Amino acid sequence: MIADLSQRVALREKCTLRAATSASLGPEWPDMITLAHLAAPELSWAHGLTLREAATRIGVSPIDFALDALAASRLECSAVMAVRSPRSGAELARIFAHPAHMGGSDGIFIGAHPHPRAAGSFSLFLREHVRERSTWTWADAVHHLSTLPARRFGLGRRGVVEAGAVADLIVVDPATVADTATYENPRGRGVGIDDVFVAGSRVLADGELTGALPGRGLRRSLQT
Repeated sequence: MIADLSQRVALREKCTLRAATSASLGPEWPDMITLAHLAAPELSWAHGLTLREAATRIGVSPIDFALDALAASRLECSAVMAVRSPRSGAELARIFAHPAHMGGSDGIFIGAHPHPRAAGSFSLFLREHVRERSTWTWADAVHHLSTLPARRFGLGRRGVVEAGAVADLIVVDPATVADTATYENPRGRGVGIDDVFVAGSRVLADGELTGALPGRGLRRSLQT
C-alpha cells in the first residue's frame, strides 16, 4: 500500500494528521524524528538527520520522504523520537527509589544512528542515581539493575554474586562511572566500566572487547 501511488494522498493525509495531533509529537513532528536505520542502501546518507532535514535535502515534503523511505526499505526502518516534555532527574529519582523498580532500556542497537540509551542507559543510571543524586546506594543499584530483573524474568542463577551462580559480572569504578552516549554521538561508550564477564568469560578487558562471545539466548527458568 505504501508503494501504491494511488493510495498516497490518503496515506499522506492520515499520517500527517496523526503525527501532528499526537501528544508525543505535535505540529513539529518532522523536527522530532531522527532517522536511525534505513535498510535501502541508497538512503544511507540520511542516517542521523531529522525527517525535515532529509526531506529538505532532496526537495520533498517530510511525509513523502517518510513514506518513500518505508517503501524503499520494505519497512525495515527505525527512528529516534525526541521527547516534547522530558521528565526531570528529580522526578525520575522518585520513581527509581521504589523498591519494585527495575532498570532497563528499549534502545535498539542496530542502525547507523541508534538511540543513545542503547549504549548509555546503565552508565547513566549509575552516574546520576548513585554517584550524583544518591537515589541508590551501590547495593541498591545491584538490586534495581541486576538482582530484581533476573528474578522477575526468570533468568536462573543470575543477578547475584554467590557460589553456584552464573558469573555475569561488571567491574565499576564508582568515582568515574559516567555515560558519554548522546543524541549526536549515540554509540559513546560508558566510562568507568572497563571489565565485563559473561558466564565467567571476560568479554571486555581494560575497556576493549576481547572477541569472546559466551552469551546465549535464555529461556525463562523457575530456578532461583
